Amino acid sequence: MKRLIALIMALTAIFMLCSAYAEGNQTDEPDFEGVWIYERAEMVIMPDTEAQGYSGRVYTVEIWWGSSANEMTYWYYPMATYDEISGGLVCEGLGIRDDITLHEDSDEDIVTVFEDGSALFYLADDGRLMWRDYYSYPDQEDIAFEKAVTPSEAPSAESFVSGYFMPVASADESGLYAAAYAACKFASDNGMWYIDYAPFRSNMLSGWESLDDETRAAFDKSFMEIVLLMDKCTADWEANRALFEEAGLADAMDAYMFDPLGIEAWNVLKAHTFTMGNSEE
Repeated sequence: MKRLIALIMALTAIFMLCSAYAEGNQTDEPDFEGVWIYERAEMVIMPDTEAQGYSGRVYTVEIWWGSSANEMTYWYYPMATYDEISGGLVCEGLGIRDDITLHEDSDEDIVTVFEDGSALFYLADDGRLMWRDYYSYPDQEDIAFEKAVTPSEAPSAESFVSGYFMPVASADESGLYAAAYAACKFASDNGMWYIDYAPFRSNMLSGWESLDDETRAAFDKSFMEIVLLMDKCTADWEANRALFEEAGLADAMDAYMFDPLGIEAWNVLKAHTFTMGNSEE
C-alpha cells in the first residue's frame, strides 16, 4: 500500500512544502505547484529540490486515478522542467505508469505499463492545469485539473466514532444504505477531498482504538459491504439509485453522487480506512 499511503501523505504535506519553497525561489514561471483534482484523479506537483544540473526549477508530477474500489492507475513524471515554447512543464521519456490492484489483506499487485513516457502540463487561461499524455493517449483531448483548496480541519476522535464508526458498525440494525449514506455525509461534511493528514490519521486511530472488539468486528463486516455498494454506485449511479429509494435516501445521495468532490471525499475516507493500521509502514 506504499503508493496509496504516499498519496495520502502528499495531499496534505504539499501545501507547506510548496509555500516554503516558493518564498525563496521566485521566478517568472507560472505557479504549477500544489494539488490538482479531476473527477477521481489527484495530481501532486512538487519542486524537486535535489535535482542537479538544471538552470531552472525542476518538478516531480504524480497522478493517482481510481477506477474502482480496489483498482487505480499511478503515473510518475520526474525531472519535469519548464519549457518556454509550450509555456508548461515537460517530462521527456522518463514517465512511469503503474496499474495497481489493492486486496483486502492490504497487499497490492502492480503492473508497470511503461517507463519511458512523456507528458506536458500547462495552465489554461481559466487557471486550470492541463495534462497532455503523449504516451498513453496521444490523440485524446487534454485533461483539465482544478486547483485543490487548503486542507480541511481534521474531525475529532469523538466525531469519527459518532459520525462514521458507529453508523457503519450499526448497519445490521439501521440498514446498509443508511450506513453508506452516513459514511458519504461524514466524508463530505468534513471536506475529506483534501485533509490535514497528521491530525486526521491520529484522530481516526484514536477513535478506532476507543471501540470494543465487538464493534470493530461489526464495522469491518459492514465496511466491506459498503465499499462494494459504493463501487457499483460510483461506476453507474443512475443504474443503482433505486437501491437507496426504498430507504428514502436516493435524493440525499444525489448530492454526493453528482458531486466529484463528494465522491472524492468518500474515496479518501475509504483509503484511510483500508490503511488505518499501516501508519508506520
